[in-house]
Amino acid sequence: MSERVSPVPVEAILLSGKNTEEVGFDNHGSYYTTLYPSNAIDGPKRPLVEKLDRYLRSSDTIFAGLAHIVCPYQGERYLNSRYKRLLDLAVSIPAAVVATPVITTLGFAKKVEDGGSMFFVQERLSHVPGKTINLIKIRCMRPNSDAGSGNVQIAQGLKPSEDPRNTKLGSFMRKYQFEELPQLFQVVLGKLSVIGLRPNTKYNLDHLQNTWSQDRFEKWRDAYLSGRLGLSGVNQVFGSQFKEDDKRYHTDVFYTKHASLGLDLYLLWKTAIKLLVETKVRQ
Repeated sequence: MSERVSPVPVEAILLSGKNTEEVGFDNHGSYYTTLYPSNAIDGPKRPLVEKLDRYLRSSDTIFAGLAHIVCPYQGERYLNSRYKRLLDLAVSIPAAVVATPVITTLGFAKKVEDGGSMFFVQERLSHVPGKTINLIKIRCMRPNSDAGSGNVQIAQGLKPSEDPRNTKLGSFMRKYQFEELPQLFQVVLGKLSVIGLRPNTKYNLDHLQNTWSQDRFEKWRDAYLSGRLGLSGVNQVFGSQFKEDDKRYHTDVFYTKHASLGLDLYLLWKTAIKLLVETKVRQ
């Protein structure tokens, strides 16, 4: 009999950034109050969301058992399985249909705001060696604001919505991540997955290679190439504290090692909570 796969990674690892080899995988301590400040959820809704969160990240529940029965695969085998692709289609097709009027409205509003193009296309590195993917977003910045050698350094240390290159509408979209909505269609087409490591630019890849040791970079690169890249993932779900290179290494490697259907479902839940609830904290 195969070992049951826990649907969720240990949040202690995600919050501390410790090496995944140093923390027991079955330590399900409560980190809810750290993930959700007291003002994030009001009144009686907080206990309900907390209970559901704890239920979804436990390994001895009906949810965990069903997820394991449906798909017992883990790690790279799951990342490249038909189960993950079916999850992508089940989520992205209805989401893309619902998002279409929002994308259209925001795109035309951006066109009216400054006369520039509605969409921004950026080349990112694919999970297939030597291949690239054109990541499509609703344009948030002023025309040609991404040009120049010092462009990447302009917004370092700032929240995306505080980037000085944004227009007023662009800041609003980046605050709630509406600019990412066109990528739902890229999930439908099989270019991306709903959950996975985010696609990286060549600039960022070179930065990591120059910053990390060769051994660390090669381990992270193996994780990056292990499966289709995603719209959301551990780093996006658990917030800006995981944009640091060291913590990013541990969370990316951890996800690809423990990826499973249950984990993806849990990260989808966390993504929804982050978008629908935690935005209150930023206001």
